[in-house]
Amino acid sequence: MKNWGRLPGQVTVFVSAALFMILTLLCTSLESARVSAFRYYLKTAADSAVFSVFSNYHRELLDRYHLFFLEDNGRLAQEAETFLTYYGQPDQGLLTGGTHFFRFQTESVQLSDCVYAMDDGGRPFREEILEYMKYGLVETAAEQVRDKLDTAQQCSEVMNITKQLMPLAGQVFELENQYVQLKEHTEGISAAAVRTEQELQTVQELLEEQEKQQGKIDELEKQAASASGAQQLAGQLQVQAEKLELKGITDRLDTAVSQAEQNRKILLQLADDSDGCLKQIQEKTESLKENFTPVAAEIEEMLPRLTGVMRGAAREQADSITAYTEDSGERKKLADQTGEKLSALTAFLQENTIPELLEEINESEKKEEEKAGNEGEKTEEGEEAKQQPDGDDQLTDCLSQLREKGENLWPDQLETAEEPMETGLLDQVKELIAHGVIGLVIGEEERLSDRQIEEEELPSIAIRQEEDETGAAEPGAQAETDGSGILDSLYETAAFNEYIIQVMPSYRDSMESEEGGSYDLEYVLGTGSTDRENLGEALEKLLLLRGGMNLVYLMGDEEKKAEAGAAAAAVTGILGLAPLTGLVKWLILAAWALAEAVTDVRALVQGDTVSFIKSSSEWNTALFAEKGAEAFLETEKENMASSGQSGGSGMDYLAYIRILLYLTPQDRKLYRCMDMVQWNIRRNDPDFSLSRCIYQAVLWAEVQAEQIFITLPFAGYGLSASGYRFTVSADRSYPGSDSSAK
Repeated sequence: MKNWGRLPGQVTVFVSAALFMILTLLCTSLESARVSAFRYYLKTAADSAVFSVFSNYHRELLDRYHLFFLEDNGRLAQEAETFLTYYGQPDQGLLTGGTHFFRFQTESVQLSDCVYAMDDGGRPFREEILEYMKYGLVETAAEQVRDKLDTAQQCSEVMNITKQLMPLAGQVFELENQYVQLKEHTEGISAAAVRTEQELQTVQELLEEQEKQQGKIDELEKQAASASGAQQLAGQLQVQAEKLELKGITDRLDTAVSQAEQNRKILLQLADDSDGCLKQIQEKTESLKENFTPVAAEIEEMLPRLTGVMRGAAREQADSITAYTEDSGERKKLADQTGEKLSALTAFLQENTIPELLEEINESEKKEEEKAGNEGEKTEEGEEAKQQPDGDDQLTDCLSQLREKGENLWPDQLETAEEPMETGLLDQVKELIAHGVIGLVIGEEERLSDRQIEEEELPSIAIRQEEDETGAAEPGAQAETDGSGILDSLYETAAFNEYIIQVMPSYRDSMESEEGGSYDLEYVLGTGSTDRENLGEALEKLLLLRGGMNLVYLMGDEEKKAEAGAAAAAVTGILGLAPLTGLVKWLILAAWALAEAVTDVRALVQGDTVSFIKSSSEWNTALFAEKGAEAFLETEKENMASSGQSGGSGMDYLAYIRILLYLTPQDRKLYRCMDMVQWNIRRNDPDFSLSRCIYQAVLWAEVQAEQIFITLPFAGYGLSASGYRFTVSADRSYPGSDSSAK
């Protein structure tokens, strides 16, 4: 028998060691392959989990506004962990078990780096809109409106300046009417001065006659005193008769003095009224200059941006303002000269009342008589002095000064209208602009939405508060770019505007609906918190836009410009100054354009169309200059009774709103569009908020997996006491996705 116990074991040891090494290498390779596959599996699991979370987008937001956003309910991380569990424990919920090489346990899951709809001034919200609209006919819409934008912008700017000038028209008329009143007062002063002079001359004549009569009576009394008998009686009777004559002269003298004093008081009152006119001229001239200066500066700043007819219109506007303000300053200097003369006349009249003047004359006569009596001289020179006392010289001097100070008060160079100017036309147009556009265009009896948007928690309020706190620039501000950038911006703006028009109901939509509706489109366009306010803003903007386009037409129609010139002459008077007439002519043209715009906007809200640039056959409003300002308004009201439509070839309400959207700041449209989205979604979901709507997020997960194959201690990457530990991330956004794993 062979003795196995004594055989050597080298072969066995070698084979065992070799098998161990081979098995170790095989297990290490299998575990390494498993770890690599596990990484890919885990990345797939994370992508699937975050994709599953993002699949729970807000359904109403998508159905109504075509926007993908995920509302953060605070449980998104838990939901993602649940979705990961189906990959870590694939047999959960199944009746049968099985072997799985990629089991893992989720230790923590979180969503980080979330981008919300309102972040960065609403950029994600805007990107979602552009993503949706890239499939629309945006380029066609942009091309249709591109050629009108520049003209519309210029028209709006020019009519905005005109809107600022309209309130100043009343101040211009008030100033000019002060000149008219001043001229009337000075003419009244001249007439009253002539009457006063005549009365004083009468007083002087009666004083002389009284003096002569008194002398005659004194002589008769002497003769009667030296006579006797019947002659003395006859002399006394004659004295009594002469005294009766003297009483009549005295009565007439008192009447003349009273009348002269009354005329003096009239002169003082007229002088005081004239002084009030001068103060008004001073104040209104300075006020107009102060108000006109910024408007003129704004026109000069605007001129480089204008072209063609609008540039000429703005230049004519600026020239009329400059000419009027400069002429007004020159006339004020002449008026100040009248004021100096009036001051001298007033001082003279206050110092010389008629009774005081006569009293001084009497005192002077008494002093002369006393002087003559003391000297005892009754010479011919003394008699002449008695008949012509020094008091008469005072009266003569007073007449001379009154004549000098009461004449030529009104400078020949200072021309003005003969009658106060009519202000009905411009006043009523000014009132039209200031308020009542809805009542004028739509009618107060129409059923309007009474919706009130509560400003609490609105996206527009929240974003602006954040910008105020951080000092960030408004997202709507765009830097200057080259031509291609401007083109891209135009297409993006067109896409955003078309989206607003598609998803936001307008006033016209509510009119066509039996149930009515709200004015979301007008809210985006406006700045108010009620539908009525925003509709009024939209109609006013349409009014200014159409007014500008109508002004373009009027500036090219020589016949209508001539009518406006005739109306300006009728308003300012035949003797109206050229600068004033030029300014009023411009205001009448602007008022005429706005009056026509009323009929245009009424046609638009009624569903008709209006041509962007009108022809003479499409003009609705007439101006009758020969009938004065009020005839214009009557014609305007009559025309507003009709629709003023231009026919089917024009642009409808939404087409004009589209232009206004292009002229509205981008940030305002974006913010207020978010307001409407949140407001309307909250009607069915009271807790909805765009501030919680996620646009993009990153999923971070930490998982732990056990070892399956045997490995060497130094071969395990990420190996811990309890197995492998992995961290994986995956991000997701609605327009696209990107993910990475660590």
